[in-house]
Amino acid sequence: MRNALLALALLVLAFEVHARIAAGDLLGDFHAFYCAGRVIAGGGDPYRAAPLYACESQAQPWHLYSAAGGVALPAPLPGYALALFVPLAFLPYPLAAILWFLVSSAAGAAAAAWSARLAGSSFALAGAAFALPIAAVCIPFGELAALSVAAFVCAALAIRRGAYAFAAAALGVAAIEPHLALPAFAACFLWQPRMRVPLATCAAVLAAVSLACGGAATFSEYFARVLPAQALAELPRTSQLSLAWALSALGASGRVALTGGAVSYVVMVAAGIWAVRRARDAALAVVLPPAFALLGGTFIHLAEMVVAIPLALILARDARRPVRLCAELALVLLAVPWLRAGVELPLIAAAAVVTFAIVRELGSEPVVALRASLLAVLAGGAIAFALSAPAAAAHAAAVHLPPDLAEASWAAAIRAHDAVVSLGVWIAKAPTWAGLIALASGGAIAAAHEDRVARIPVGDAPARR
Repeated sequence: MRNALLALALLVLAFEVHARIAAGDLLGDFHAFYCAGRVIAGGGDPYRAAPLYACESQAQPWHLYSAAGGVALPAPLPGYALALFVPLAFLPYPLAAILWFLVSSAAGAAAAAWSARLAGSSFALAGAAFALPIAAVCIPFGELAALSVAAFVCAALAIRRGAYAFAAAALGVAAIEPHLALPAFAACFLWQPRMRVPLATCAAVLAAVSLACGGAATFSEYFARVLPAQALAELPRTSQLSLAWALSALGASGRVALTGGAVSYVVMVAAGIWAVRRARDAALAVVLPPAFALLGGTFIHLAEMVVAIPLALILARDARRPVRLCAELALVLLAVPWLRAGVELPLIAAAAVVTFAIVRELGSEPVVALRASLLAVLAGGAIAFALSAPAAAAHAAAVHLPPDLAEASWAAAIRAHDAVVSLGVWIAKAPTWAGLIALASGGAIAAAHEDRVARIPVGDAPARR
């Protein structure tokens, strides 16, 4: 099974690289981060459109992404995250792209192996869960999620060993996805007293690095201007999976949609932090709150779904049947990037293989696994059919963002070419949302059980046999 899954992941990766070359957007996000690192190395502001576009628009070999039409692809990361790309900026871009491709691939493999160890599951199960999100989304688009999820799992394993300083350092790496790392930082700081000093030290280091990468002005600009502009620019983007997108698609104004998304993020993060306060497994403080933060929010994309997989693997081993069933359903639904499978039909066949492997590794009979894989094919076909229906671009009101920021041209490009709202888009996103809801439900049930156990007086607790 392991060899078959490895072959599948390599085939999917090869297919996606070819598809991205044809579309001209291979490693697109990485190019933006690389150029931001290059701007920082030159003493400039990595959030400004002019220096970013000057770098991004340079022609590249091998059909690697390069910006065109005056549209600068933003790099909306804090200074400490962009500092990771400064050393790469001293390399020629093709060499840096190869290196990042290898780093992302290694991070994806490590995330699967470490998640299997964390959950006490087979590598085949973890590999099946990670194969498509990593190979079809994270690596070819140059996303950060593969490195981030590997760091989360590494931190969780370190906490179990009592290596708190190492765990804090790993969370510092995971903070390249700041909106997902923040819940883990908060949960560990509140419920793991031995983590407080290492986490405070880590936060101080990250802040110092951010200040070193542009000074106080750039540091404050990120929070005051870049984050709000990025959220507004991406609001109607078809690939968004946030509550803010859903509210906007239903006709809410930008202010209402973003407020709703922000409130949902706070609520889900608070719920995730609260859920792990009595957890007997300290590792849950790292993997549960970020998974909860994916449900709702203002800025959630398909690649980030891999962050929820370690929690699903852990809960799938839970002795309580409702928790286990929720986690198993979440694993099946989150292991397939349905939004991409609907437009890239070979991914439907890959989804069938992955679904069969997951259901089989969870202990079901082969006939049950075959039925599940057939359902995956039918679901993928239904999504593809729904997305093939003619759909007009959604009406997305133009926004007036500061023209000096990269988000200004990016917002205009999204509203012109990537703001479709149709029944097919809703259908394509539904399985992923359902997976997140199932996972949050399983986590909530597990937390409620921990509460009940904690409140039983010692003398009334049932004796263990």
